[in-house]
Amino acid sequence: MLTAHVDTSEMKKLVSEMKQLDPNLRKYFVKELKTDLQPFADQIQGWINRNASPPLSGFGGHGGRTAWPTSVKATAYVTPSSRKSLARIEVFGRGQNKAAVKIADLAGTKGTYIRTTQGEALIQELNRRFRNPNQKAGRFVWQQYISRRGEMIHFIEKTINEFADIVERRISG
Repeated sequence: MLTAHVDTSEMKKLVSEMKQLDPNLRKYFVKELKTDLQPFADQIQGWINRNASPPLSGFGGHGGRTAWPTSVKATAYVTPSSRKSLARIEVFGRGQNKAAVKIADLAGTKGTYIRTTQGEALIQELNRRFRNPNQKAGRFVWQQYISRRGEMIHFIEKTINEFADIVERRISG
């Protein structure tokens, strides 16, 4: 019997069964999960728009893609057959200023940035202003995600259970 566990192997099995039974069922599943998560993305977006201002002067005063945006957009993506994750929430600046928030969120988290004096100053200032207990995760999205994780999982499990029941009924005939 298919049961709802947020486990990639179980998700792959469920998605595979949905594809075989009805390709539209998988599309509907993805749509429902995204519908569950987008309100959380909207909450994260609101928090960033209220609390995150340019971390260094270099993010302001120019019109390039790394200029700090006046607002950000957060979007939930659902990829149930992906090896990396079931879903993710990403933030981007609006308009032509798309990159600055993403750079500030992830700067120094993977340890693969180009080490320059400016880069080190950026990371130190970001770490001072946005304390992050998980140094390998983003400063804005990750912190807000963690505070909402339990509630998100509740909605995701509910949707997974509903679709597992649909697949089980169709398999059983």
